[in-house]
Amino acid sequence: MSAIVGSNHWHEPWPWPQSGATLSRSGDRVFGCSRGPSAIVHERYRHFELSVNDERAVQAMADAIRASHGGLDVLINNAGSRP
Repeated sequence: MSAIVGSNHWHEPWPWPQSGATLSRSGDRVFGCSRGPSAIVHERYRHFELSVNDERAVQAMADAIRASHGGLDVLINNAGSRP
């Protein structure tokens, strides 16, 4: 299982088409999160809409991933933080 935090940043040096698609092709389920809705549509992708500044929301996402898939093997942090 892999998670890409800040997954809506298509223009960043780590865009979803390369990292997320590669992971999903290798058989991984990919989870992403960002402050807004996702434009990513893929059968092996699940999106969480949250701010990484919201500790409870991040914990709820981690709990949901752990409950449904046992946890994560890879975490890619592509998120920035702003007050």
